[in-house]
Amino acid sequence: MKINSKIYKAALLLVGLCNFTPIAFCTGTVTGKVNRSKTCETSNGAVRYGKVNGTVEASMARYRKGVVVYLKGVNENVIPKNATMDQKNLEFIPHVVVVPVGSTVSFINSDKVNHDIFSASACKKMDIDNFHPGSTRTEFFGMACAVNLLCDLHSEMSGFVVVVDSNHFAVTGTDGKFMIGQVPPGTYDVAVWSEKLKPQRKMTVTVNSGQTSTIEIPLMK
Repeated sequence: MKINSKIYKAALLLVGLCNFTPIAFCTGTVTGKVNRSKTCETSNGAVRYGKVNGTVEASMARYRKGVVVYLKGVNENVIPKNATMDQKNLEFIPHVVVVPVGSTVSFINSDKVNHDIFSASACKKMDIDNFHPGSTRTEFFGMACAVNLLCDLHSEMSGFVVVVDSNHFAVTGTDGKFMIGQVPPGTYDVAVWSEKLKPQRKMTVTVNSGQTSTIEIPLMK
């Protein structure tokens, strides 16, 4: 009887587990571990994030790289972060860094010579002098604008920190392509910054729940 009683209790437990229905199902991206997005697809129809894939078109192929594309009008707080810009072989690497308003950028000197980084941009004046090899300096960027960086000691050096009032942005590769992920559903203005070119027209993009929107951005002088 004791054995039968144990079997009976085990059977009840299995039935209970089979009848259990989870409330929500989250989707994530696998990159060595599972990251769950803040918004889940639930049994009552809650939305998922979407993404924007796009291409920047320019008459000269070299101008397709390093273009900043970001979305404006997303109803959320802008979240600051920390980015890194290196100096190596007398170049700013990457040439363009994009960060949200209120972020910091850590500048690293990986060269074997001193640098003297400065900016005369109206929205962010800065001067990092006596920047010795192997050292790191951090600067705060509190206003949306494009900050042109130069070096007093090496006139050939130039770079940009582009500060945007958005959490959703990307920098194009050499092929002009970009991807902006984790975008809440909605219709947003598409803002573009380029060192040399300008967008031909104003653009918007509509992002649907769990789907990918595709846009093409033509640039001109």
